[in-house]
Amino acid sequence: MTITTNLKQLYETDENLWLEKTIELLKQKQFNKIDLEHLIEELISLGKRDLAKAKSLLRQIIIHILLLQNWQVEYEKNIVIVFEKLKPLDMT
Repeated sequence: MTITTNLKQLYETDENLWLEKTIELLKQKQFNKIDLEHLIEELISLGKRDLAKAKSLLRQIIIHILLLQNWQVEYEKNIVIVFEKLKPLDMT
């Protein structure tokens, strides 16, 4: 119980060291010594961060697809105008 209490205190003072110690305990399969409360909290937080990151990336992809699609429409529209303006200059 002392190790779990120490890990809980360590979590409050040094999260990185807490993570290293928790990983070591997991590798050693010393599950009864793990600070489950904070481990669960970190896993939930990790899931939320990953989901937010995925949503952000998806949003950027959609924006770029829409921009590319709009650019294609503008290109096709503008190229016709450019050629129409160039017709009077045709010196053949």
